[in-house]
Amino acid sequence: ASLTVRALGGQVLAEVCPIPTTMLELKVEIGAQTGGLPAIVQSLVRQGCTEELQDVEELRLGGNDQEITLLVQQDSLLMRLAKIFGLVCSDEATEALRTSSQLKLISKGGGCAGARTIADALPCLPQLEELWLSRNVIRSTGAKALAEALSSNLSLTKLRLDINEIGDAGACAIVGAVLANSTLQELNLSVNRIGHEGAEAFTALATNSSLRALRLSDNELGSQGAEVIARALSTNSSLRLLCLDGNSIGDEGAKAIAAALEQNATLTELSLCDNEIDPDGATAVALALWENSSLQRLGLDYNHIGKEGAVALAVALAKNSSLEELSLSGNFLSCEAEKALEEAKSMRAAPVVLQT
Repeated sequence: ASLTVRALGGQVLAEVCPIPTTMLELKVEIGAQTGGLPAIVQSLVRQGCTEELQDVEELRLGGNDQEITLLVQQDSLLMRLAKIFGLVCSDEATEALRTSSQLKLISKGGGCAGARTIADALPCLPQLEELWLSRNVIRSTGAKALAEALSSNLSLTKLRLDINEIGDAGACAIVGAVLANSTLQELNLSVNRIGHEGAEAFTALATNSSLRALRLSDNELGSQGAEVIARALSTNSSLRLLCLDGNSIGDEGAKAIAAALEQNATLTELSLCDNEIDPDGATAVALALWENSSLQRLGLDYNHIGKEGAVALAVALAKNSSLEELSLSGNFLSCEAEKALEEAKSMRAAPVVLQT
């Protein structure tokens, strides 16, 4: 009942692929200059399908994807989802979607309409545990629609909304919904133009007990946003992974995160790469390692920690016993700084992977 053929002209399709007579939609996206449409129509005539043509709801020619998709009539909501995201939907596919635990719609260009459709469809997908909507340009409007549905959803455990231009307003809506939710464990909001105003929503992290992983890389949090997250992190007891790469948090943001590490006892992985952190910020993080006993992986790549920051981290390595990986690539460390780190590594009772 369904078929997808990539990189084939309409003539080739007509010759090698029988056209299902039960179709209600034929969507043709093979380029207007291929001459494929006449060949497909001729194939329909040869197969005695001309009467069924009256049931074809839509015939579309154009596009550059060189893809032909045949869709059969389904539940209207899921069919709308399929149309918006360009999915192939058959009876079997629809049933699989209803019972699937994972739905990935990456780079489908669903936009705000797609997000609203997903929001409408969530109650129909009770088994869904993972939803990936990366690169769909849902913006703040789509994020708000999703947030409303997520606030009452009890099945999702992983949500990816990275690269969607949701901004501060969209972030506040999503974060408010998912942190009030008791089932979501992983949230990715990377590359979404989230600034310190959007970061305010993460105040709720302080009391959330379900979220295990939070990825916010390549946003615009700055030191103010980092300070908000740090305050919540100091009392949070569920988060295991926090990624704040590429947020220009600087020394002040690093110091705030370091202060939170001294109180937090559950975080095991922290990434602060590419954050304009200088020796002062790196030293603050190093001192936090004297107190922290849960962190296992720490990333400080592509900062400016200098000799002073590297030496402080070397001293911390000798004191700390929980750290298993320390990554400092892209900091252009001096030979003296690297030597101090290697010596600290060799003196540790517990092994550590050191990348410089």
